[in-house]
Amino acid sequence: MLEATAAEAKARCHGQIEICAGPAEQLPFPDASFDLVVTRYSAHHWLDVSGAVHEAARILKPGGTLVVIDVLAPENPLMDTVLQTVEILRDLSHVRDYRESEWRGMFEAANLAPTCVHRWRLQMEFDSWVARIRTTPARVDALKVVLDELPREARDYFAVRQDRSFDVDSGWLEARRRAPAEP
Repeated sequence: MLEATAAEAKARCHGQIEICAGPAEQLPFPDASFDLVVTRYSAHHWLDVSGAVHEAARILKPGGTLVVIDVLAPENPLMDTVLQTVEILRDLSHVRDYRESEWRGMFEAANLAPTCVHRWRLQMEFDSWVARIRTTPARVDALKVVLDELPREARDYFAVRQDRSFDVDSGWLEARRRAPAEP
């Protein structure tokens, strides 16, 4: 991903963009040094998402914005369990898709004021979804069994189709870093 980002920045003549690698929970930047922090479809891989949110808050200037774009887990426990199951079967690096309510709690705990959420449904085309990260044949078989044998309400919620493609909730969540004296 970093190589792709560097190549795209170069192609678009954005020489001011610096690329660096490091854990989201230990960002190598000074306090209050950014106006904007954005993560796109990566947070569900972080081992300590709360720590990463606190780090984002630390490096944001007062009034700065954190944008999290990711799959959103359903608030319903059954649907949440189904989502986490198919995600971990597909990708061993998956940790958790978080509910909107969990994101709001993490933002609040890090002195970030949630400002808006935009939601949409994202279609996961089964064959390309498992091929993209080279899911092993045994795990693909397990995914097929899980998707084929879901309870009706889960099949309906995720709009599971005959080819096992399905829909998930995605979201764009924004939060603003509060000023030190701001409630």
